[in-house]
Amino acid sequence: MKIKQIKLEDDEYPKILRNINNPPKQLHVLGNVDLLNKPGIAIIGSRNCTDVGRKIARNFAQKLSSVRSMYK
Repeated sequence: MKIKQIKLEDDEYPKILRNINNPPKQLHVLGNVDLLNKPGIAIIGSRNCTDVGRKIARNFAQKLSSVRSMYK
């Protein structure tokens, strides 16, 4: 799978993100680009994440994904 670069002026750029103050000028996307304009949740981390932070984020993501599977 190839990483796709989406610029702020591109039609694929998420509409809701485009309307925030100072949106990112570009996104790097791996996966289904169509999902960018559907409701979702993002977990944003640090480049210098601690072991504790990584563990908490992983646990949170696992719990979120289990809730989603209940509604399929």
